[in-house]
Amino acid sequence: MPEKFKHIKGLLLVLVLWLTIGSIISDVIFFTQMRGVLTISDSADLEKIYKISLTLSAIGTLLGFYAAYRLTIKAGNSISATIYVLWLAGPVATFVGLTFLESDSSHLFDLLKSCIPALAWTVYLKRSDYVKSVYVESNQQEDVS
Repeated sequence: MPEKFKHIKGLLLVLVLWLTIGSIISDVIFFTQMRGVLTISDSADLEKIYKISLTLSAIGTLLGFYAAYRLTIKAGNSISATIYVLWLAGPVATFVGLTFLESDSSHLFDLLKSCIPALAWTVYLKRSDYVKSVYVESNQQEDVS
C-alpha cells in the first residue's frame, strides 16, 4: 500500500469504501428495482421519481467520492467535510427527495433510516482516538508549514 494511504485502515477504511463503492452498489440495486417498476407501469409519476432519484443519487455519490478523497489525502477539515457529506447525502437528500415526491408521512421511516448511518459515522469520526490522532496530527503539520 502506498505510504500516503497508510493511515486508511480499520473502520476508516470501511467508511472510505462505504462512501465510494457502497454508494455505487446501493445506487445500482435501487435503480435496478426502480427500472423493474417502470417497465410494469408507464406512469409519468414513476418517471419523475426515477429522474429525481437519479439526480440525488449522482450528487450523493459524487459527494461521497469527495469526502473519501479528502480523508485519503488528509486535507484540512477532512472530518468536518466528511460529516457534512454524510448528512447531505443521507438524511438531507432523503428529505429533499420525499419533498419533491410529495410523499405522505408513511415515508417518515425512510428518513429515519437514512439518519442511522450518518449518526453512527458522525459519532465514530468525532470520538475515535485513531481518527483524532491521524487528522489532528496532519492538521498541525499543515499549520507549521
